[in-house]
Amino acid sequence: MLVLYYAAFLGSVLLGLHNLRRGRADRRGATRLAAVVFTLKLLARSLSVGHLGLLASGSIDLVILPLGDALQSAVRYWFYYVAIEPYARRLWPRCLIGWTRALGGRLRDAQVGRELVVGACFGAGWFFLNRCGALIATRLGTPPDLATTGRWLPQVVTPLPGLLQHVIFAVFLALMSATLLVLLLVLLKRRWLVFMIFVLVWTPVGALTTNHGIYWLTWAALIASGVFVFSKVGALALTVALFVDIVLEDSPVTLDLSVWYLDAALLPLLACGAIAIYGFFTAVRGRPLFQDSLMRIPAK
Repeated sequence: MLVLYYAAFLGSVLLGLHNLRRGRADRRGATRLAAVVFTLKLLARSLSVGHLGLLASGSIDLVILPLGDALQSAVRYWFYYVAIEPYARRLWPRCLIGWTRALGGRLRDAQVGRELVVGACFGAGWFFLNRCGALIATRLGTPPDLATTGRWLPQVVTPLPGLLQHVIFAVFLALMSATLLVLLLVLLKRRWLVFMIFVLVWTPVGALTTNHGIYWLTWAALIASGVFVFSKVGALALTVALFVDIVLEDSPVTLDLSVWYLDAALLPLLACGAIAIYGFFTAVRGRPLFQDSLMRIPAK
């Protein structure tokens, strides 16, 4: 994972500087993204338990640590966007439409709504696919994946900062994946070969901590469908899908209203549901929910 991270970041810096020299970079879009990431990161760090401890002690790190963390994240994401935007716009013309409109504040645009709905559906589907894979592996005698056991405990302590961190992490994964796809496509030229190598590289990374072949199959399906979402639907849809999947995986999802961590259990469900509902009504705004031909009673 670290190798892919540093390769993507180094490639984004080199490509970003190349695009800046040629005047092909969308600086406005990159700056908007960096501002969003900076704000979310600053809020997440400021509301975290560790920061509240520093607040009680009156340490100077109260200001320096959150600002430094937020600033370096904003710079990193700025370079990611500057690097991939010109290539993604040329290679996949549709993939940045919803993303660009959302960054521009056009949140009531129908394309933005469609990508929100598609992303939420894919993210929920990935979550259920993972759960089904884990259930099958358990039925076959494999112990649960220890890497995911207890992963939701921090979300119980600080649910809102955890939710903000998930937004940032989803954007990071989407941008890093897009950067690697662009780099591979620039080098190899053939899309089918790029997609195949991308799936073959990412599947072991995702399934590395697992101990059953069914996890490798589910991860391969998840990554292949993620490439499909990015190339056929859009980068915004991929980001939303990653967010929904990560939130559901890292949260104590339950419908038992008597549990003591009810707020941490309901917050991710409400957030994912709100994204899907808002996206649906935005996508169909001004249009009937059903086609007229479906509502028309045939003549006898």
